[in-house]
Amino acid sequence: MKQKRILIVEDEVIIAFELKVRLEQAGYHVLPIAVNGQQAESLALKERPDLILMDIILKGTIDGVEAAENILQKRNVPIIYLSGNSDRKYDSRLLNTNPVAFLIKPAEDWKLLKTIKYALNSVAIDSH
Repeated sequence: MKQKRILIVEDEVIIAFELKVRLEQAGYHVLPIAVNGQQAESLALKERPDLILMDIILKGTIDGVEAAENILQKRNVPIIYLSGNSDRKYDSRLLNTNPVAFLIKPAEDWKLLKTIKYALNSVAIDSH
């Protein structure tokens, strides 16, 4: 079975690395990490991930929600938002992107991995 490819969008290097290690230990292929919205868009279109773990607040001009909106205009890919701010889960812009889930950082391993497994098994991924 082909390893599922996950794109991590996270501007805090330590958090991104920790997520990468956790996902690789669980058997996923982690693509190069995007540290801002522009990189997220570029990598999502170039690398065609099976799933995106998206931080909401990113350095730069494009936040995680806007990056997700732009990506979803071109590709149907499941998105799990990660944020340190639980109030953001009620943001109407975020909800309009139809995320699979919203997890509070740091997400516990079992919750993160269960949510990823659900997303990969439940969402039909566009092939264009």
